[in-house]
Amino acid sequence: MQSGAGACTSVSRSTSPALRINSSRRRKRAPEAVRLNAGLTVDELVRSDPEHFIAVERIDARDFDFGKDEKFMPQLYDMLLDKKLPVVVDHWQDSPAWDTKLLSKDWVFENKLDLSIVLRNIDSLSDYPCTAKDYFDYLDKYRESKGTIDRLYAKDLSCFPEWNSAIQEILPSNLHSLSETDLLSSLPAGFRAENELIYFGCDGTYTPAHKDMCATIGQNIMVDASAYASSLWFMFAPADRHRVKNYLASLGWNVDQESHFLSIGELKNAPFSVYVAEQKLGDMFFIPSLSIHQVYNRGEYSIKLAWSRITVDTLELAINECLPAYRLIRRDETYKTKAIIYDTLRKMVVDLASTHDKRALSTTGTRLGEFERLFRLLAKFLVEEHCSNPLATPFTRSDTADQYLVTCSYCRADIFNRFLTCSDCKLEEDGYENCFDVCLDCYARGRSCRCNGQSMKFVEQLDWEELQTEYDTIRNAIIKFRGGDPSSDVDLPQKFAEEVALLDRKTTADVCCFLLAQRPLVSSFDAARHTDTNLLEPTTIVSCHLCHKPHSTWEVSLCSYCRKAYCYSVLLRAMDQDPFSVMASHRWKCPICCGNCPCSNCVRSGKTRCPYVGDALNVDVDFRINDDVRAKEWLIRGTASNKYWGDRRMQLQKQLETEEIAAGTREAKWKRRSRSRRGNTASFAKRARSETESARTKSVLPATIASAVKIAVLVPVTECSSMYPIITSDYLVEYTQTVKQTETS
Repeated sequence: MQSGAGACTSVSRSTSPALRINSSRRRKRAPEAVRLNAGLTVDELVRSDPEHFIAVERIDARDFDFGKDEKFMPQLYDMLLDKKLPVVVDHWQDSPAWDTKLLSKDWVFENKLDLSIVLRNIDSLSDYPCTAKDYFDYLDKYRESKGTIDRLYAKDLSCFPEWNSAIQEILPSNLHSLSETDLLSSLPAGFRAENELIYFGCDGTYTPAHKDMCATIGQNIMVDASAYASSLWFMFAPADRHRVKNYLASLGWNVDQESHFLSIGELKNAPFSVYVAEQKLGDMFFIPSLSIHQVYNRGEYSIKLAWSRITVDTLELAINECLPAYRLIRRDETYKTKAIIYDTLRKMVVDLASTHDKRALSTTGTRLGEFERLFRLLAKFLVEEHCSNPLATPFTRSDTADQYLVTCSYCRADIFNRFLTCSDCKLEEDGYENCFDVCLDCYARGRSCRCNGQSMKFVEQLDWEELQTEYDTIRNAIIKFRGGDPSSDVDLPQKFAEEVALLDRKTTADVCCFLLAQRPLVSSFDAARHTDTNLLEPTTIVSCHLCHKPHSTWEVSLCSYCRKAYCYSVLLRAMDQDPFSVMASHRWKCPICCGNCPCSNCVRSGKTRCPYVGDALNVDVDFRINDDVRAKEWLIRGTASNKYWGDRRMQLQKQLETEEIAAGTREAKWKRRSRSRRGNTASFAKRARSETESARTKSVLPATIASAVKIAVLVPVTECSSMYPIITSDYLVEYTQTVKQTETS
């Protein structure tokens, strides 16, 4: 990651590099290495298309006394936080506190030659370890070869303590890593992610299009560079992130996997604006949350120092948008988002409690507002861990010292409190029994170990009653600092028990309890391969309405209205319906009842009025990358792409649009002919509608009309026609009268 932290130094309890599948072996298509024109400039790009390529706004640090002027931070925050646009603050190298000798390649050569680093080969996309001395020798060879040998990029190097101190002397305190405005400082020191990283690149090295981890705010400053060396930055506004994601998906790439660098031609064809800037020595870049960006290095060498800041805004975006995406592609969370929210709230309770003078509350108004927003986030994920089944109440862990280190063995997300663990799926590693731990979100979506939870048990790291008590304590503290008025809690989450009752669906923990009790030991797909019949439990086999394959009852969802069965795998790929949202619903409505089932039978029979057209997610993406060898998906196959369903739905939609146009043209022709014949307008119009509907419906009409006639007895004709828009009112009346006359005769 170019502009933020990229790795956590803490050891995960549930995952290990030895247990993860080699990503290079799983990758379907290797990204192509990119080289940009050496003479490319920002001015050239902006002049070529001023509305498409936009130069990033720059602030001169000298105009604000290198951050000491009180107007500096408001102007920076106006662009970065309010307008949510990237900003460049330049000329930091002119600060009196800038130490040229310390912040240099020569200092690293003199003091850190034995430093162990990992190099990324940009051309072969492979990583291998070496020392700083080896890399310096490579830079000499690369310069002599004039760029004909492979390009190596030293990424994610731990920041030197000396450099950290030097940067803090230069920048304002609000921009420091782990400052008071950085909520990462709320975690205990030993459990924080490694946040300050060094990037050492030569000509032609680059970082593909990516977002900073967990929606953090990126900060990147170039501390040393050779003569004429610089970096080209291509950034996109956070408001365009979904369009950028869809554009990359149309090219066959996933932005969260950070595997593709957009070429200049692809950038010119992109349906969104591109913010461009050139970074030179002393330039500091600020990247807003969720801004997708890519960086290309030019010149003999350049050294950049990057770190990220976590705020309340970034935590909200991480909980609502980033973590669900990471769970889908099994990417490390790194920052322990939920633990940061919990620890920050506890810290804020103490800080606000020390403000006894109510007149001083005006100065802490912003702090109180952040307090309330964090409390809403706490309520959101704490309610999901509530289990209403007393028989499935989790027990308390004994090794509470690992609270901040437990990660999901499947999606690799950091686990805050409750999860499930399988005692049978253990692996010995460094004398420690590595259990298979799975978070509630993954288990509720059919992700588990290969034994399908024969020994799965609920586990909690914090006492649940104490958590509920602390929840109510934080809520009462907010009401107190609002003035103590009982009516001041109308926009706050209710007391914990009341907040759970207000939820209009099942909680994640309740869905996990349901699945744990419902799942047999072996699925229907593996039953034929099992020789031990004692493991097979009796279960009813049903057929999926879309894929027509047999499934066990726990592998499908039955409609609460028509009892049709849909398997979770096809619901995800064809309908973009998350298995958890289906199971969490008290009364689930199938695609047939919703009128958007894309299967050919429903389309021909007229049950589908408008086939579903989804987002075509997971295009050309293999979600088994870096997967734990013990893990398995039991409800869905995340490795399969739904590109087929997306293409099929788009083809069906175009076909329907073509038929609509043809039908409209046919009816317009009959109307023109009817106008030329006086007195026959009504008859010609009727013949036109009859021919139009006959051409549109073909063999679809009989089954559709038969269903419509049954309803026509009970409801008015106009209402029945609205329920079946493919049939006109006149045609339905005529057909109904014909059927009644036939039945009477």
